[in-house]
Amino acid sequence: MVSPLRRKKSSELLTQVIIRDIFDSKAKPLLLELSGSNTKEYVILKQGDDVRNDWFIQTICNLFNTLWQKEINGSLQPYIYTYKSTPLSFNMGCIQCVSNVEPARSFAWEKINELPKEKKDKLLVSIAGSSIASYVLGIRDRHQDNMLIKDGHIYFHIDFGHLWNQGPVVDAPRIAFPRRFRKVISQEEWDQLVLICTEAYMILRNHSKEIIHIATSLFRTIDENTCTIEAFLSGPDSLMLGVDDTLAREKFERSFRK
Repeated sequence: MVSPLRRKKSSELLTQVIIRDIFDSKAKPLLLELSGSNTKEYVILKQGDDVRNDWFIQTICNLFNTLWQKEINGSLQPYIYTYKSTPLSFNMGCIQCVSNVEPARSFAWEKINELPKEKKDKLLVSIAGSSIASYVLGIRDRHQDNMLIKDGHIYFHIDFGHLWNQGPVVDAPRIAFPRRFRKVISQEEWDQLVLICTEAYMILRNHSKEIIHIATSLFRTIDENTCTIEAFLSGPDSLMLGVDDTLAREKFERSFRK
């Protein structure tokens, strides 16, 4: 048996699987330690959850990263931190256990101004990337336990159970930044973040056909009727294909400044 998160070209076999923890949540996911002859990794085995959503969203986010890398020069390029996930069935799968993370709720936001410039910039562009993806893909339920910070300066989202703007009855705002983050950065940094997000959003809008094609192709394996997904992505709450660039830019920027 090989690791469910390992690339196919790797032929290293697992020699040991140990249950290291059982998480205290309804589905009781397991933290597994997977050991091979030369490597060791940790994965979360989720039972009762459809991990395909995680896999598909990570795939689309990697596409966003590729588009931004091709079209944006400079260090302040939006970036989405992605993690590995492997569906094993429609209600079971493995997700990479990302090390050294903490939720936005408990993160010491007041200390980010002490970060070296390179790390602070990484924090800003990772917040930008995740926020744009949440807007375009209609990812809801963005409370501060679904926002994580890795290594003290890389921000990313988890838990993609609510997509295409279909949120729970009680939900966070459509574009949800960690509350204390906005309070500790300067107005100049905030304006810069909004500009970065807006320019990156316009790039995704220019690649709308590619994004819609990939999203509908992926999610068709879950539900053959992807009309809702296509309608959302092309509609007024996502890529806004029914209006010109000027109106789309203005509406997106207003949404971020609310």
